[in-house]
Amino acid sequence: MVGPLDAKPQVLPDVSVAPLWEESRVKGLPQSGQTSSLWTDYLQRIAPKLPYSGTAEEILQGFVNIDMTAEKFGQILRSNRYYEGQLGRLLDGMAKREVTPSLEASVVLIGIANARNFVLSILLQRSVQGIHPDWTAEGKLKVQPSEILKASLKVEELLVEKKDPYSDLGFAAGLVWDTLAYAVQQDFPPDIRKKAQAWIDSQWEPAVQTGLLAQELVRGVGECSLSKYAFVSAILLPLGKSVAAYLDPKFLPFQDLLVKKNVPSGLRAQLEQRAFGMDFCTFSAAIAENYPWFRPSLNALALYSSPWIAEKADPKGAWPLIGALRLASAMLADPVAIEKPDDPRIQLWKGGLLKNLKVDPAVIVKGSQRFKASRN
Repeated sequence: MVGPLDAKPQVLPDVSVAPLWEESRVKGLPQSGQTSSLWTDYLQRIAPKLPYSGTAEEILQGFVNIDMTAEKFGQILRSNRYYEGQLGRLLDGMAKREVTPSLEASVVLIGIANARNFVLSILLQRSVQGIHPDWTAEGKLKVQPSEILKASLKVEELLVEKKDPYSDLGFAAGLVWDTLAYAVQQDFPPDIRKKAQAWIDSQWEPAVQTGLLAQELVRGVGECSLSKYAFVSAILLPLGKSVAAYLDPKFLPFQDLLVKKNVPSGLRAQLEQRAFGMDFCTFSAAIAENYPWFRPSLNALALYSSPWIAEKADPKGAWPLIGALRLASAMLADPVAIEKPDDPRIQLWKGGLLKNLKVDPAVIVKGSQRFKASRN
């Protein structure tokens, strides 16, 4: 699977009868009936490296569903002897063994989370870069899993500390960042990698803070079937622009110009689409679609820059989630702790795009105070 569209030029269907996610895909394409050059470049250079193999998908699905056990982990590895052998090699490097333990016992010895990290780090090396892990003469890994799974482990640590019930979903979202970072290491010149990665790194902390605040705000928007995806959606939204930072040399100067001109976020999305031929929120959704545990949130990702569509088409799913995300982003850009639920700043944060969003003002007040306190 390479993505939601194939690499051939598309003839635009009648969006009046297309499903919501299909409609957003069309919205992200230029109206000439051709895919943008950026999209085509992505399909050819990056997209084939993003989907995980059956082994990784099974492992992550087990953790996301919180039903992973040493026995189930062992069953997954038995279907792929390569990883079973690598796990045995890791044990050999840890201590001399007189008796070879069973695969399940090996997972217990290492620790189920450590075993997960070990297997996933090897999988990224194999599937993304086509290399095998390097071992020292003493049987130690030259590159530790923590050096590969940087974003995923950061997110997991943060959410576990907060006792978040969806920390494994957060780990999976961070892994998409890690996968993308790993996917571009070989195919792009060092100067492009350095500039692009520096910009991408600058997006990480705002994405995390937006996710944490959106988690609080989504509790005040009434019924929202996608509330569990508030944090991970904030993590996934910057992915489209992250890819563009690598693929198009005009992208980073364009972003710098938008910042210097202090262009509002709503107008920024329109200017980006005009300049690059696609909506980057739709791009982010297309990347996230590779991973089944994020697919329920695709409408919210794809329509983030067009919330009025979600308001009508998905009023209890994508609309309130987009509202929480956009409100969180506005509050982080203007970090003021308010005291009263009738503070006029609330309407300023909501802006015209969220004027119809029903949200408990007490939740906004509490969120503004907590975020302000966390920055002091």
